[in-house]
Amino acid sequence: MVGTLLTPSPGDYGDLFGLLDRLELPVGYERVAMDVERVRDGARVSAWVFLAAPDAPLGPVIESGDWFRKDR
Repeated sequence: MVGTLLTPSPGDYGDLFGLLDRLELPVGYERVAMDVERVRDGARVSAWVFLAAPDAPLGPVIESGDWFRKDR
C-alpha cells in the first residue's frame, strides 16, 4: 500500500484532521493509527491512515497499491 504522508505545522493538526475527516469518513473510510515506512529515508514513523471501513463500497482493486500510479 502506498500513500501520501502529510506533516502539518503543530498548530494545524486540528484543522487538517477536521478537513480530512469531512472528506474521508462520509464515503466509507476510517482513520486508524499505524506505523508506516517513510520512502525518502526508510524510517518507521507513526501516522494516521485512512482505510476503507469493512462495510465501505469498494471500487476496482489497484493492484500496485499506489493510487497515483494505478495504471502500473
